[in-house]
Amino acid sequence: MKQDNREPTAAPYPVGTLERMEAEIYNAFGTDHRPAGKKWLYMVLDMAGRILDKDGLIEAITEDDLNQLTEDNFHTARHAAEMVLHLNKYNT
Repeated sequence: MKQDNREPTAAPYPVGTLERMEAEIYNAFGTDHRPAGKKWLYMVLDMAGRILDKDGLIEAITEDDLNQLTEDNFHTARHAAEMVLHLNKYNT
């Protein structure tokens, strides 16, 4: 049976956590769509910081989770998660 990664808590349900974080970011930046230019970059960077601050989240994110974010149309969350995962490889 496939695990549903859209539950609201971080581990073992990172997709739900990341999707909720993206909604919070969009709300905090006062938009309901992906803005052009630097504003979106700041949104991704803000979300990356939130991912790092959430205990156990970075360790829980899998490739399947990233693909689920794309399928669910949460591209900002996916970009932030990919960035954090990529940079974290060099942090050990």
